[in-house]
Amino acid sequence: MPPLRCAFGSAPRSSLRLLPTLLALAGGLYAEEQAAKPAPAASEPKPDVVVTAERRPSDPRRASAVVEVVDAEDIRERGGVLNPQDRVRRLPGVNVVDANGGVDGGVTYLNLRGTPSGYTQVQVDGIPVAEPSTIQGDRNPSRINPAGVARTEVVKGTQSGLYGSRAIGGVVNFLGDRPTAGYESSVRVGFGSFHTGEAEVRSTGPLGDTTGYALAVEGLSSRGFSATTDGYDGNPAQFEADGVDRGSGRLRLEWHPAERWTLSTTLTGSTANTGLDATPDDAYSLQQDRMGRVAVGMAFDGGKDADAAIDAAYTDYYRFFRFTGSKDETYRSDEYYAAGRGSLAIGGGLRASGGVDLRRQQADIQGFGPIHDADSMAGLWGQLAWGARWVEATLTGREDFHSSFNAHTSGRAGLALMPVKQLTVRAAVANGYRAPSLYERYVNSPRYDFGTYFYQQLGNADLEPETTRQGEAGLDVRPIEGLTLSGTLFRTLFDRRIASTSVYNPVTNTDVGTYRNEQAAARSDGIESSAIAERLGGLPLTVRGWYTLTRTEDSKGKPFLRQPRHSGGAEATVREQRGRWGFWQNLGIEAQSGYKVYGFPDPLPAEGRTLMTAAVGLDYDGKYELALRGENLLNDTASPGPSFPNPFTAAPMSFYLNGTLHL
Repeated sequence: MPPLRCAFGSAPRSSLRLLPTLLALAGGLYAEEQAAKPAPAASEPKPDVVVTAERRPSDPRRASAVVEVVDAEDIRERGGVLNPQDRVRRLPGVNVVDANGGVDGGVTYLNLRGTPSGYTQVQVDGIPVAEPSTIQGDRNPSRINPAGVARTEVVKGTQSGLYGSRAIGGVVNFLGDRPTAGYESSVRVGFGSFHTGEAEVRSTGPLGDTTGYALAVEGLSSRGFSATTDGYDGNPAQFEADGVDRGSGRLRLEWHPAERWTLSTTLTGSTANTGLDATPDDAYSLQQDRMGRVAVGMAFDGGKDADAAIDAAYTDYYRFFRFTGSKDETYRSDEYYAAGRGSLAIGGGLRASGGVDLRRQQADIQGFGPIHDADSMAGLWGQLAWGARWVEATLTGREDFHSSFNAHTSGRAGLALMPVKQLTVRAAVANGYRAPSLYERYVNSPRYDFGTYFYQQLGNADLEPETTRQGEAGLDVRPIEGLTLSGTLFRTLFDRRIASTSVYNPVTNTDVGTYRNEQAAARSDGIESSAIAERLGGLPLTVRGWYTLTRTEDSKGKPFLRQPRHSGGAEATVREQRGRWGFWQNLGIEAQSGYKVYGFPDPLPAEGRTLMTAAVGLDYDGKYELALRGENLLNDTASPGPSFPNPFTAAPMSFYLNGTLHL
């Protein structure tokens, strides 16, 4: 088959030829904004290009924001991962907490720079992932579709000037496979502790001279372990093991009708049934979760001179909970999204970019609530960027309009200086905001009977958006070839922060919870640092270390919950190639301390933890791979507090073996 007129991205290969009639789906074919500049021969952008920092392809080495990239090779060296949130562990300034769940993490919190999980803008292929029926309107990271993820980009620091509400801590973007010029496919099968089995099939290739596809299907089943137990060995005893059955799929179709144009559509879907920790914890309690999305659009790549993209997407969410002794709860929500953006080189190193975002969210809660409400948001943004050999400067501004609030202005000014090759100095100031969620405004639950008292949760329709001011400064130093030292100071100040509060009524024996805008300020500040040494002295060894100090304080002077004060670790990877055989070994250790968890009247201290992982792998001729991974080798199953029962924050010691066949 002749080569495609416009090259596609990477993933797996198959002689599988989808019928051209599938292209009829592409009447309004979609090109996510990161697809505006397809990679010449791989599914992901080249290592020196990211798409999240400026909403267009850019060089992270010249960015005023700190950008982290986790690609397929990083995951391969770790021996694979079970869940989406596992991809962003081991990064400075990033904290992932798994709570009240088993192998899949249950309820997962993804925090950037000490901000709560609802302050991170999570995206899949450049399109926001939000769930309007949740408390803060954010999607549980463990429920992000894992099928066909090629790389993950993390941009830390307030980005509301580009992305609007929620992007206070930063942005996490999961990027999927792109079609390839030739057929590629892979089959991966794994099994391990807790009767866990997993499989993934990925395939990409052309459908004609100017069309292509990327397809991925993934599944995981595990009997699980009990995250709630009265012991520290993971034995569920009288509690249930929190099992999970999960499946997901992703199909992307691309058409290049002309040299610089890309039309595409992306269909994604996922489903999961999981055991659920409840009170009491038993096999009757469960959660069902489904998500589906269709995205369409168009992109134009004018090279260095200009580029543009139009996006549109519809996402449907469904969750179902069943608790012993309680009424079933059903959470339905959907989101409509449309966006357009463009970028133009003016000359003299100056570039202008801008765009518009439109979103409508609807929530329908039955059981705990109820809620039947919707809101709409629109945002206009613009950016001026100027670059020369030794400097990169950006000025970003955005105006957001909410159906229930006045307009809000966000912005960011960033500067990166590169006076010599061995040094990059960065600084930025920004302000951001988060609009209250539908849940925070409208929830109206019945009184729950807990035996000794009653509890009721009420929303507050008078809530206003919370705002932040953020500043950061940092540098990268490369004293010798292969060694990079990085450090960043950051501070985020919160105004009118939305907080949960409760009032006890002794007459009715009822504790009523609601939400309010705090009048006193809150803050999160700290320092994140890292050191990376690659092939020093010509050795096939890469060593990486990181440390983050975070101090948080709410309006009452108390630390934020589930945020470690100290976190850090180190990782070493050895790669060797002997003829047609390749070998790699990876050893990592990470430690955290200074947690606080819920307590009354003050937060309670939690135990720190130290987690060690190791992986060994080999491949033959680039076609056959085998990897063995061990997790929590110190068997540190520390609980987050001195409460009973003890919810684990990590699985007990476990081992997983997986094999991959590249066709």
